Amino acid sequence: MALDRGARKIQYQLAKIERKAGREALRRDASAARDAASLYRLIFPERHLQERIYSILPFLAKHGLDLAGRIFQAIQLDSTDHRLLMM
Repeated sequence: MALDRGARKIQYQLAKIERKAGREALRRDASAARDAASLYRLIFPERHLQERIYSILPFLAKHGLDLAGRIFQAIQLDSTDHRLLMM
């Protein structure tokens, strides 16, 4: 009797932990999917490449007329990797 009750309590606790872990995994998956969708929309706004949608004018207004020169200075011709330029 006591052994059965103890076994049920253990099974209940294990099931509770399993449900919590499952909910957390689903929450993280949903969060990762939202983040990926957000990044995709930034890279391909309206399902087009950025340079087909965005004008450089707002960037010039924000970062100054020497923006093109600063970007040119940051280019490394020996590298084909994408780079993030912080201004």
